[in-house]
Amino acid sequence: MNKINRSLALVLAVAIWPVAGHCENWSFDPRVEVGAQADDNYRLLPDGFHDSVSGGYGDLRLDIHTVDPVDELRFSPGVRSTWFPNSREEESTDPYAELLASHRGLKSTASLLANYIDESVTKSDRVNPGAGGGLGNPDTGDSSYIVLRNRRQLVNVLPAFTYDFTQRDTLELNLNYANASYDKFIPNTNVGYMHAGAQISMAHAVSERHTFAVRGTFARNDPDNPPNATTQNGNTNSYALLGEWRFKASEVSQAYARMGVQRSKFDRVAATGASAQQTTYVAGAGVNWSFQITQLFFDLTRTVDPSSTGYLVERNQARLRVTRDLTPLLSGFVAARAFKDKALDSTASFRERTYAVATVGLEKRFLREWAVRAEYDFTHQDYQDGIGPGISNALLLSLIYEPRRETQSVGRYRR
Repeated sequence: MNKINRSLALVLAVAIWPVAGHCENWSFDPRVEVGAQADDNYRLLPDGFHDSVSGGYGDLRLDIHTVDPVDELRFSPGVRSTWFPNSREEESTDPYAELLASHRGLKSTASLLANYIDESVTKSDRVNPGAGGGLGNPDTGDSSYIVLRNRRQLVNVLPAFTYDFTQRDTLELNLNYANASYDKFIPNTNVGYMHAGAQISMAHAVSERHTFAVRGTFARNDPDNPPNATTQNGNTNSYALLGEWRFKASEVSQAYARMGVQRSKFDRVAATGASAQQTTYVAGAGVNWSFQITQLFFDLTRTVDPSSTGYLVERNQARLRVTRDLTPLLSGFVAARAFKDKALDSTASFRERTYAVATVGLEKRFLREWAVRAEYDFTHQDYQDGIGPGISNALLLSLIYEPRRETQSVGRYRR
């Protein structure tokens, strides 16, 4: 563990200690998933090349959490491993952990979410529909370039605070910190970075279900530099102002729409005379809705975020997931995720890319603890430079054991 991670661990321990002292009821909920998988192009190599793998995988996770309506503390360590008898060089063991601490008061709520993961780039940068982030907040940081073998270590820390001035007016403060590093520095592909930001919003509820908010944001992106480099990657400071409408029918049925403007200033630009600043709009709209036997998630976003290419990336993205209960113990699901990336800095040596992945599957539950899951994934990635697209077909079949299964998935890495 490096010096930064040790410091973060100390900060987190100090932050959660007061919450832990007030928590009395604890629950220990393991989750075990074992299965088989086959993929005809594991690293999304372009036309004419293939990297097929087949074998098994396992995912073990333990949720240790409190059962308390006021103070919540949750720690969820886990590890995922793959076994490929005929492709041993593609095997990986990826540990991860997530921490959540929160306190709910009469007029305020405070929370701290932190997670750490050390994983192969075939897991971190090959994005999928099932782990794409929450409504209006898609996951970021990937380059989707996984031809070369590498590993990423990622730390995320997300404090949040809300305060109700009145029954209608609420102050919302969100901070975010991310630190990504790679075993091997690969220019324009696997570049570590530090990203820090803050968001402050004032929300006004015009009715019980409708809320309008105005949000100001600031973010700083600091990419790593290659060893012994004569040129340096520059930092970027970004500012944004957004307006947002929210509709909340229930805890599991919500919708939103937002629009704003973001201004980014680059410390360094190429010697082309191009502007060192860029202005773009950011936007989003989506729903997360639960019907009697159907759950619908649909999200459209235009974001500007850091990526492991070393640049700020403008991403237009669509995410869809539909789950339907076919019988009381059998559910089917379809999901899709597609995006197009380009560097915000017009002088950057960035290859624009499009990425799309679609999933269809079934999950059969046996009683409460056991389930079997079958899934097919199709992935397509293409670059602007004309190199042939990378296309993958993958099959997964797994057995899941959850002796203390909760009604809703908890945690970023819960699958």
